[in-house]
Amino acid sequence: MTVVKLKNIEITHFKGIKSLRIVLKDDVTTVFGENGLGKSSVYDAWLWLLFGKDSSGRKATGKGSFSIKPLDSKNIRISKVNTEVTGYLEVDGIELVIRKIIKDKMTSVKGAEEQTSDGLITEHYWNGMKLNEGPFQTKIDEIINETIFKLISNPSYFNQLHWTEARKIITDLVGDIKDEDLVDSKKEFAIIKEQLAAKKTLDEYKKEVYQKKVGINDELKEIHPRIDELRRSIEVLDFDAIEVEKGTYLKEIEKINLILDDHATLLKSKNEKVIFKQNQIFSLEQLLNVLKNNYKQRLSSLELQKNSAQHDLKEAIKVLENRFEDKSSMIKSRQSLIDAAIANINSYSQRRDSLREKYNTTYSQTLVFDEGDFICPVCKRAHEGHHVENKKAEMVKSFLEKKKTDCAKIENEGIELTAKIKEEETKIEELSKSINEWKVESLALTEELQSKKIQLENVIQQSNDNSPSELPEDLKELNLSIKSREAELESWKSELSEMSKSDISDELEAAKTNKKSFETMISAIEKALAKKDINEKSESRINELLEKEKFLVNALSDLERIEYIISDFSKQKISMVEEKANSLFKLARFKMYNILNNGTEDPTCVTLVNGVPWIDANNAAKINIGLDIINTLSEKHQVYAPIFIDNAESVNKILPTASQQIHLVVSHDKELKVA
Repeated sequence: MTVVKLKNIEITHFKGIKSLRIVLKDDVTTVFGENGLGKSSVYDAWLWLLFGKDSSGRKATGKGSFSIKPLDSKNIRISKVNTEVTGYLEVDGIELVIRKIIKDKMTSVKGAEEQTSDGLITEHYWNGMKLNEGPFQTKIDEIINETIFKLISNPSYFNQLHWTEARKIITDLVGDIKDEDLVDSKKEFAIIKEQLAAKKTLDEYKKEVYQKKVGINDELKEIHPRIDELRRSIEVLDFDAIEVEKGTYLKEIEKINLILDDHATLLKSKNEKVIFKQNQIFSLEQLLNVLKNNYKQRLSSLELQKNSAQHDLKEAIKVLENRFEDKSSMIKSRQSLIDAAIANINSYSQRRDSLREKYNTTYSQTLVFDEGDFICPVCKRAHEGHHVENKKAEMVKSFLEKKKTDCAKIENEGIELTAKIKEEETKIEELSKSINEWKVESLALTEELQSKKIQLENVIQQSNDNSPSELPEDLKELNLSIKSREAELESWKSELSEMSKSDISDELEAAKTNKKSFETMISAIEKALAKKDINEKSESRINELLEKEKFLVNALSDLERIEYIISDFSKQKISMVEEKANSLFKLARFKMYNILNNGTEDPTCVTLVNGVPWIDANNAAKINIGLDIINTLSEKHQVYAPIFIDNAESVNKILPTASQQIHLVVSHDKELKVA
C-alpha cells in the first residue's frame, strides 16, 4: 500500500500566483478566495511539480502548452523571474521534498547593454539533490503512476475518459464473468452450452448464426426471380395438333422415297463405272508422282555435285569466322578484367596513402592536460598534489595504450591493402599473358580465313565460266515418259466428266426438292415439340424451388429463435455484469450496455447518478460520485493520494475519503485563506 500526503506546498511566480505557502492537514484542508485569486492554479502547480502538466493535461512547453510563467498587463511573459514550486510530502510515513524551478536562459546580444531571454531551463530537485528530468520522473513513477494518480486525485477525471477506457477500468474491477456461469440458468440456454462445449465463444456463435441468416436471405432473394424466369420460359402450345401435322409430313416423305428407290438401281450401275474410272485415274496420278520425284532427285543430285566444293569452302569460312569472333570476345573480356584490376589498385593505393597520413597524425599526437580534469565535479575543489600526479600517470598510460592500439589498427589496414594491391597485380600479369597468346592465335586465324576466301572466289569463277552440260539419256527418256502419262491422264479425266453428267429426270429433282422441304418443316415441328420437354423440366424445377423456399423459411425461423436465445442470454449477462459493478460503489451506478432497437447489445460505459447520466447531474452529485469512484479505485490499487476538489462550495456534504482532501472554495475573501 502507498499513502501520499502533501504536508505543505510553496509556490512562487506560478501563473498568477506571486508567492504562496499552504500548510495542509492530514484529513481536509480548505482554500478560500474570490475567483481569479489562483485556487485552481494551486492544483495546477501540484500537478506540474509531479508530472510537468496542468489539470487539463497540457505541458508547460511545446505545442498546446499552458502559460506557466507570470504575464504582465499586456499579456507578455515577465522575464528574469524564476517560477518555483516546492512540495513537502509524506510517502508511507517518510518525509520527502521535491522542487521544480523554471529559469530564463539569458544570452548576451552584441551592442545591447542587458542580457535577453533565449528560452527556458527547468531544474529538478529531489531532497535537495539536483536531477535531470528523466531520473526525476522515474522516481515519481516509482511512487505513483501518473494515470492512477489522476484517477485517484481528481473526482472528474474518470468520467471525462473515453467510454472504452472507463469500461476497461470497471471491467478490471468486476473481473471476468464467464458464459459457462449462466448456461444452466435456463433450459433454452442448452444450445449455447453445446456451442461453448465445442470451444466456440458466444460472439463466434452469434456471428455464425448471423452469417447463416445472411446466406439464407440471399438464397431467398434469388428464388422468386428464378421462378419468374422459369415461368416466362414456358410456352403454351397445342402439342397434340403439332404431332398430327408431323405425321402428315412423314407420309408425304414416304411417297417421295418410293420414287427415289426406283432410280436407285440405275444410279448404282452408273456409280460403279464412275468409281472404276476414278480408281484408274488415281493409279495413274500415283505413277506420275513417282516419275516426277525421280526426275527431280536426279536433277538435284547433279546440282549438288556442282555446288559441293562451294559449300565446303563456305562452311570452313564460317567456322573460322566463329573461332575468330570467340577469340576477340575473350580478349575484350580479359581486358575489362584488367581495367577493373587497375581501378582497384588505384583505389587501394589512395586508401593506403590516406592511412599513412592518418598513422603519422596519430603517432605524433601528444597528451595535453586540462586543469578541469583535476577538479572534483561535486565540490568543485582542486585535487591534492599526489592525487593529481596519480591521475596524470593514469591518463598518460591510457593515452599511450590507446595510441598504440590505434596505430596498430592503421598498420594492419595498410598491410591488408598492400596484399590486395599485390593480388590485383598478379591478376593483371596472368590476364595479360592470356591476351597475348590469344592475339597470336587470332592472327593465324585471320591468315587462314583470307586463304579460304580466295579459294572460294576461284571456285565460283570456274563454275560461272563452264557452259551447262546436256542432260543424260536416261533423264531425257524419263521426261518423255512423264509427258506421255500426263496426256493419258487428261483423256481419262475427260471421260470421267462425261460419265458424271446427270441424266436424272426433272421428276426426280422435283421429288428431292419436295422431300427436303418436308424435312425442313418436320425439323421445325420437332423443335416445337422439344419445348414440351423443356416446359416439363421448368415446371419440375419450379416445384423444387418452392420446396427449397419452404425449407429455407423454416431454417430462417430456427436461426431467429437462436438469435432470440442468444439475445436473452446476453441481457442476463449484462444484468449480472452491471449488478456486480454497481455492488462495488456506494453512490455510483454504471450502465455497461445499450440495448439497440434490433435487440442486440452495444457495449458502453455510462456513470449514472440516481438513474441520470453523470454528464447531466448537478455539480455536487458529480463531485461525490467522483469521490465514490476514487474510494473504490484507491482500495483496488492500494494507493492513496491528495484529492483536489474544485468548486467545493457547491456541495453541502462531501463524501469522506481515506485520502487527504483539499477543498477549493469560492468566497468573498480578497486573498487566499486556508482553513
